Amino acid sequence: MKHIVKRLPILIQFAVIVGFLFTLALVQNLFNQTGVEKLLSPATRQIPAQSSQVQTVSLACLFSEELQPNQTLEALLSAKGLPLELIHRLSEPLKKIVNLRQLKPGELLSLWSSPDSDYVLLEYEKSPTEVYQVSKDLDQVSAYPLPVYLDKKIAGSSVTIQNSLWESLLDKEKSPELAVKLADIFAWEIDFLTETRPGDKLKFLYEEIWKGDELIGYGDILAAEVDLSGTIYRAYLYGDPSGHHDYYDDAGKSLHKAFLKSPLNYRRISSGFSYSRNHPIFHTTMPHYGIDFAAPVGSPVEATADGIVRFVGWKGGLGKFVEIRHSNGWVTGYGHLSRFAAGIFPGKRIQQKEVVGYVGTTGWTTGPHLHYQVEIGGRQVNPLKLQAPAGSPVKPENLADFQQIRQKLLSDLNSVPAVLADTQN
Repeated sequence: MKHIVKRLPILIQFAVIVGFLFTLALVQNLFNQTGVEKLLSPATRQIPAQSSQVQTVSLACLFSEELQPNQTLEALLSAKGLPLELIHRLSEPLKKIVNLRQLKPGELLSLWSSPDSDYVLLEYEKSPTEVYQVSKDLDQVSAYPLPVYLDKKIAGSSVTIQNSLWESLLDKEKSPELAVKLADIFAWEIDFLTETRPGDKLKFLYEEIWKGDELIGYGDILAAEVDLSGTIYRAYLYGDPSGHHDYYDDAGKSLHKAFLKSPLNYRRISSGFSYSRNHPIFHTTMPHYGIDFAAPVGSPVEATADGIVRFVGWKGGLGKFVEIRHSNGWVTGYGHLSRFAAGIFPGKRIQQKEVVGYVGTTGWTTGPHLHYQVEIGGRQVNPLKLQAPAGSPVKPENLADFQQIRQKLLSDLNSVPAVLADTQN
């Protein structure tokens, strides 16, 4: 470098040296003033700052209100004073993800807004587990389902039945939903409103579904024990490796049987079975081959087993009547119906628990009830004393696994009274 400078004219040498010194001074000045980061241009520095900013918007709840019967989303928002243009902008994107024509009374609508109204948030809670939101930020509007986070907890309860399972659970501040689940589990074994007596006992393990600090429902019943005058019935929920779930007894036999104990849920028997009884209309002694279940008009009547419909129509004193023939040769009959279920006709294949008709007062009857009868080999038999064929048991290769789970559930089940006592203290 030194030799090259010496070969240049004096003026050019001077210019090169001055330029070099000026450049060196400028760079040194930049480092001294701001450090390395100041070499970046202002525009470049603002990009990461803007992208990392989180905008905080303060929202105030303007209202939170349940829908009334026959009220639309638009009607509710209009009643709250929202302009039509805003209602339209909020409802249009929401229609793309949820059917607003199926709004039901009791569903919740809530509206939040920023102080300057630039940001508006509409929330539609269809159920505790199904929530949607629409947000409007200046000119941007978007609708989306809101994630709902639930917790599942195991709980236990025990009751002493006095009048009915339903009333006993309500006395314990338990939901009727649990009574329905229990009745369904033992539907092939026990008719809770005809076979229970005051003093009978029940204890069970079940899942509670929580949303935050709010109990919103129930999951599966994991195990249950019923003591009917000293006769013990137990049920355990078990899922095998293939994913099949069912309720089984202590020996691993399925509680599901070919025939239900009754074609109705939550009913009371107004006339027990007898081969001779005093008829309530004719006041004479005459055969009564079946069971009368008192129930409100319109209560659904379910087929107690799979089969093929053999008769649909009027049958003398039994009024509107449905008859079903089953694979084992048994025949069930359902009388005094107010109407038949849609699609019920002779020759139709029917499944267990499928609705065949509705309770009524047709034929010879003093009040709304269902007449239910069973015929075996051409002879009427007492439906309450039938021993129905059982369902499939736990497979032999899964029996050891089932017994291990059953032992754990039974241990937890036996601890229920002690747990309740501690809780009360």
